[in-house]
Amino acid sequence: MKIIDCDQDDAFFPGDQSMALGNFDGIHLGHQALIRCAMDYAHQEKILSSVLLFKQHTLEEISHSPVSHLTSLKDKLEILDRMGLDYVFLKTFDHDFMSIDKKDFLEDFLLDRLHVKHIVCGQDYSYGRLAQGRVSDLLEGQDRLGYQVSLLPYVEDGKGRISSSRIREAVAEGRVEEAQAMLGRPYRMTGQVVPGAQRGRDLGFPTANIDLDFPYILPANGVYLTRSTVGGKTYYGMTNIGSNPTFVLDGPVKIECHLFDFHGDLYGQVFNLQFLYFERGDLVFQNAEELIEQIKNDERILRSMVRKVSG
Repeated sequence: MKIIDCDQDDAFFPGDQSMALGNFDGIHLGHQALIRCAMDYAHQEKILSSVLLFKQHTLEEISHSPVSHLTSLKDKLEILDRMGLDYVFLKTFDHDFMSIDKKDFLEDFLLDRLHVKHIVCGQDYSYGRLAQGRVSDLLEGQDRLGYQVSLLPYVEDGKGRISSSRIREAVAEGRVEEAQAMLGRPYRMTGQVVPGAQRGRDLGFPTANIDLDFPYILPANGVYLTRSTVGGKTYYGMTNIGSNPTFVLDGPVKIECHLFDFHGDLYGQVFNLQFLYFERGDLVFQNAEELIEQIKNDERILRSMVRKVSG
């Protein structure tokens, strides 16, 4: 997969494109359907498959406030590469780009500059200044401007339409198994291992303290079964998200992971956490002994779950 930065004046734009359009936070099953449709058409017509990605979430520019996400730009690029896409076009969604007229976005940017010949989008896709461009505009312009549109229905599960907002809500409430079903893979966060208070080590359960490298949606406070890759090897473990209420009153929320059967130094390493199963919420214990007994019980439960999630 090749990545083209549309903000660079000397960016090279390849041949005709079959392009999927959307916000793509999470690249969930609905997004994947759009992307595969673009890839299938490209293969059939012997052109290139592509996706347009904005470098930040559009809501950040619209609301002028920080927004939490399901996936970083790096995460998205890794997922798209695994899917086998040909090209990703990157664009900064700033005030100038947000102000582009719907006609200019379609005709000047997509058709003339990026050589888009086939557009794949969902039923609620909008574009251009004040989101005035609608699917009806895309459909109306096909014959006149010489491109084609594939308009895909929503992908649904037993609870309705799969959407980024539903997945964000599921993650924030600790329903990580439900989020995984909608994403088509476990919910994942990435960060760097930093020094902590070393309470886990003192309790007999050393933990990696994760400093996130991106404003991910945080799962609800509690204990989870997680999976991580360290040095090319996969480890399961138990991860606690919370403020350590047994030891600190109103402390900051921390992410601490104890890897099963790992021996070594993790400080400074980039660490990814895949959330597989929610075991329990955050609890306050009367003393360290009560906490140790609970952690031992957590480990027994989560080790037994490994066999289920690994197949």
